[in-house]
Amino acid sequence: LLADFVAEFRKISAELGPDGWLVTHRPIWGIGTGDDNPAIVKPTPVLQQAAERVFPAQVSLLLAGHVHLAEVLDFGGVRPPQVVVGNGGTRLVSPVPARLEGMRVAGVQVRAGRQLDQHGFLTLERRANSGWTMVFRDVGGGPLLSCEVQERRVRCDT
Repeated sequence: LLADFVAEFRKISAELGPDGWLVTHRPIWGIGTGDDNPAIVKPTPVLQQAAERVFPAQVSLLLAGHVHLAEVLDFGGVRPPQVVVGNGGTRLVSPVPARLEGMRVAGVQVRAGRQLDQHGFLTLERRANSGWTMVFRDVGGGPLLSCEVQERRVRCDT
């Protein structure tokens, strides 16, 4: 399985243009809690191992689901931000009961992080100058959290 992911990352590296996004079902560098376990879990160790060996440098944002909450992790540009949009319609998991900033995920410190355990969806709009505006919204479309994405960084409202 590890060799398969390494091969896929190599293929993506060869085909991806600059400032690309990688969309996966499972987050590579997410943080969450188990469905029936409030302990902190860092999913997908095999994906993390593959990314340690080879990861497409052109990836500027990671989008995933699987973990049933919404999450934004910024790694200070060392790696692309991980955004999890898993709050679309099933039972939500509890947010991590600790501060995300300062946690280490696969050897890299989280510089900023937010989690939302409320049902909703995500919209992304291209900004006129550069980058993207990302808004997590409730089921009625109202804004819950707004973030600016640019150059492998994400900054969210406080």
